[in-house]
Amino acid sequence: MDRRSFLRIVAVLGAGSALGACARSSDRQPRTAATTSATGTLLDAVGAVAPHADEVLSVISASFEQLVGTRPFAFGIVGPDSEPVTGADVDVWVVPADGGEAGGPFAATFHEVPGQSLGVYLAEVAIAAPGPTFFVAVTADGRAGSDAVQVATPDDSQLPAPGQPAIESATPTFDEPTGFERVCTADPPCGMHDISLEQALAEGRPVMLMFATPAYCQTAVCGPSVEILDEVRVSRDWGDTAFIHAEIYSDAGQTLAQSVTDWGLPSEPWLFAIDADGAIADRADGPLLTLPDQVAIMAAKVA
Repeated sequence: MDRRSFLRIVAVLGAGSALGACARSSDRQPRTAATTSATGTLLDAVGAVAPHADEVLSVISASFEQLVGTRPFAFGIVGPDSEPVTGADVDVWVVPADGGEAGGPFAATFHEVPGQSLGVYLAEVAIAAPGPTFFVAVTADGRAGSDAVQVATPDDSQLPAPGQPAIESATPTFDEPTGFERVCTADPPCGMHDISLEQALAEGRPVMLMFATPAYCQTAVCGPSVEILDEVRVSRDWGDTAFIHAEIYSDAGQTLAQSVTDWGLPSEPWLFAIDADGAIADRADGPLLTLPDQVAIMAAKVA
């Protein structure tokens, strides 16, 4: 699979700032406020939980896939004028597209992200069942919007998921670039290329593994995510945890790296926390990776 097959979704906001993961558009649920439920009726997700709200907002989750359970949900909001909605008092509802019982409200907190006008809202949500699901955001002043995201169980996930063994792929290091034109496209290069994933797993070390390409990603998420993971790495003593950054392309944004193919990644960036037994303990993608506290929580699970 080459770059043309690794398509991206880019959410362009205001004067060009962006929030979002690079995702293959054919795998995403449509960004719409309504869809057909299992009963054949048209589901109005906002109306199901906030019938008196003014549905004028666009919610941008930019996550390729959510998992069932209690999970962090990160998203941005823009208004009808395409301007970012920041610092608002927001509640989130989880509405199954099949018309099942909605969950919520879950309070969201706003986080500024350096270099982004949009920022990130974060809510800890409980997702009861797999399947297409709407995440509805309602502000205290009565505005609302929704985004549809696919939800899966770890067993049915399209990607490696918690509880599954990590895939033993070779990733390039500065000492052994394994044919990569640039081992790290961050500027300056990050400090997470001292050991390959394959070697770290063979040594029984916990691993924080990030797939992202700062130079060739078309969103405002990939570069900052690598920087934040590197900052978390040096923020405290993580024992023998290996922090590894794996580039998406082995050349100038054209040829997918073998590790990306091995892991079956349809988007970027992705972060996997792997324990000392080689099992995936947690994973996250998209705007969640711009929040240092959330990245540190993941690292603490395996350190």
